[in-house]
Amino acid sequence: MADPGFPPDTLGLVPMPSRRAVLSRRVFSHVGLLIGAGLIAVIVIMAIFAPVLAPYDPYAQDLSNRRIPPVWHAWINDHHKASWAHPFGTDRIGRDYLSRIIYGARISLLIGTLAMLISGTLGTALGVAAGYFGGRIDMFVNFLVTTRLSLPLILVCLVIVTLFGGSITTIILALGFLIWDRFAIVMRSVTLQIRNLDYVTVARANGCSSAYIIFREILPNVANALIVVATIEMAVAILLEAVLSFLGLGVKPPLPSWGLMIAEAKTDMFFDAWLIGIPGIALFVLILAINLVGDGLRDVTAPERRA
Repeated sequence: MADPGFPPDTLGLVPMPSRRAVLSRRVFSHVGLLIGAGLIAVIVIMAIFAPVLAPYDPYAQDLSNRRIPPVWHAWINDHHKASWAHPFGTDRIGRDYLSRIIYGARISLLIGTLAMLISGTLGTALGVAAGYFGGRIDMFVNFLVTTRLSLPLILVCLVIVTLFGGSITTIILALGFLIWDRFAIVMRSVTLQIRNLDYVTVARANGCSSAYIIFREILPNVANALIVVATIEMAVAILLEAVLSFLGLGVKPPLPSWGLMIAEAKTDMFFDAWLIGIPGIALFVLILAINLVGDGLRDVTAPERRA
């Protein structure tokens, strides 16, 4: 019989990897998560350092250089006006498209992040309260969710923006107070599943307050679902801002919103398709990256739930 005083490696035992090591291995082996995180990192850096990276003032107009095509038109069509002076070309009033794309990332990230934080805070509070306390609180929250789902989202946004103007603050508040329902539904469902588990029952038996149980026992265990919903709602908020801007009720010119850039170029879509294609691709890449990160975080933090 081996001496129990021997170290584990001399007994042929392999030490168990730490939780951090297992999580790191899952993160770096998830291709989708890495791609999404890399794209988001590039877009965030682009937004933060926009004054340094943008080659021109995004608001500066130069009518003598309007509708210059992107640089790749010089390779494909041998277009004489395309040059590296304006890699993404210029719009119909001569503003540099690359500079406006870079600055437009700021607006999309700002609106998406703040709207998600507002809706997440409201929806999570309502959902956790309904799932934990039940009874009349649950009935009241269900009534609020049903009322919210009965309202057409785009139509309500249009009404609010029409009444109060299309400022960034109005759009953030309107979206934040209109897209909270998914947070509430998911958080209520998850809280109902865990409120009677052993660790919550033990905390309740030890005399812990409801606030302590919610913040120390329940919220850390619903973080996985919360992350997934947060990424979805952030993408939804960015898309809704682009839709409102496209309809002329979002951020006002001359702000370089990607949705507004698409709206301004819709009359030229059959002649200069790149005016719509470039901001459209930028919007697509950002939404794709957010969804890849959300899906990857779900897989990494709860691999047993992967399909």
